[in-house]
Amino acid sequence: MSPELPYELPPFINLGTVLRGDTVVFPIWTATVRGIPVEEGGELIDLNGATIWFTAKRSLEDDDAEAPGFQQSTVAGGVEIIDPDLAQYQVTIEPGSTVGLTAPEVFSCDVQVRTALPQTLTIMRGSLSVQLDVTRTIA
Repeated sequence: MSPELPYELPPFINLGTVLRGDTVVFPIWTATVRGIPVEEGGELIDLNGATIWFTAKRSLEDDDAEAPGFQQSTVAGGVEIIDPDLAQYQVTIEPGSTVGLTAPEVFSCDVQVRTALPQTLTIMRGSLSVQLDVTRTIA
């Protein structure tokens, strides 16, 4: 990692709106230092031996998996490292993470990586809106 660069927060990303109880599969993302895209000089993070967490919370004071918030990870499920050398990973939100919502919610979320070095890096931060659906049955 480039020690001469000052620390900056990763960019804030609006992940959009999803429906309660749906399976949400995000595109394959690339893990870079501070979330800076490679084409803008971002440095890939080696995901060999890494753990990744995607956490969504209503309030930043809530515990990581405190309802109505939820957490996905490479350990507990919901986050898959696609190619560790290319720093590619994918997040999937299963229906059970949002099916219990009784009102629309806007969650603060982030992605944190713990590398094999070990280093802990927050590589994405943003928001995710969950709207209520009509059908409550999960097939």
